[in-house]
Amino acid sequence: MGCGRFEKAYIKYRDYIARFVYDKIHDYDVADDIAHDVFLAFYQNMFKVAPELEKAWLYRSAKNRTIDYIRMMNRRTQISLEAGILETELWQLSDNIKTLEKHLDNEALLKKIMGELKEKNRAWYDALRLFCVEELTYEEAAGRLNVSVGVLRSRVCRARAYVRDRYGEEFYQEN
Repeated sequence: MGCGRFEKAYIKYRDYIARFVYDKIHDYDVADDIAHDVFLAFYQNMFKVAPELEKAWLYRSAKNRTIDYIRMMNRRTQISLEAGILETELWQLSDNIKTLEKHLDNEALLKKIMGELKEKNRAWYDALRLFCVEELTYEEAAGRLNVSVGVLRSRVCRARAYVRDRYGEEFYQEN
């Protein structure tokens, strides 16, 4: 009794429903699956659906299932994007930790070098501190030290030569 009605509806509307779904999602296999789900639901509920409302019921069901599919795919895409973003953030955090560790190592080496330089030659220390660490121009640093720019350049050059000779390999591997 119900099988004849179902077969007629299936033959009459199956291609229309599949095309309707395909027009929305552009995937034949998924459209075919959704169309089959629509007709399975129709088979289970056809006694509740008036014969004159079959077509409307089938299209409404196809529309709802297509919307559900699109929402599900958007959630999967969102989750996938969030996972990708999280992975990128973890890599960036790892890189930041490595950079911070290197920076701290460099800072420790700089303190060691500057401490030793301060004891060795205070004038070299002051010249390097102002020019290299505080990043003043030669003119600004010379003004603070009350020396000429030429004298300051000479002190910076000698201090750098001392650091290169004393810490060459260790200093240049760190930077």
